[in-house]
Amino acid sequence: MPRQAGSCLSFQTLARMQFGSTSTFAIDCVHEPIPNENGWVFGRMCIWAKGLRLGDFDEPACMLNVTAGHLEGVIGRLPDLLEPAFEDLTDAQLYELLDRAIYCDDERTPAQVAADAERYFKFDFCRGQVFSDTPMSWLG
Repeated sequence: MPRQAGSCLSFQTLARMQFGSTSTFAIDCVHEPIPNENGWVFGRMCIWAKGLRLGDFDEPACMLNVTAGHLEGVIGRLPDLLEPAFEDLTDAQLYELLDRAIYCDDERTPAQVAADAERYFKFDFCRGQVFSDTPMSWLG
């Protein structure tokens, strides 16, 4: 369950950065200087939306460059996220539809799974280790 604003840990040895306001939209992050030869960026991160935290700021050593790349893709998709079919759905119905369409292994044929992924994957917002505790990670 997302936590309320103000519950992220403050790390004394690492510089915590916050961009934005947790009451509207913000990103909290900490860089953890883990040496590697691949140029990967490790740290902790969470996103705030209207006072609710998305992501596990307590999860150490997440690959932030992967998450940042995914979020850049989300920004590029924002103009394409209008889906009139979602307007009459409750939050629970929308979650069920997107979760099933993208992630469930069910009776659909491979062609149907591919078609659903093509149509609905653009709504996947939070992905990766940082967001593994986030039960609702859809833009819709």
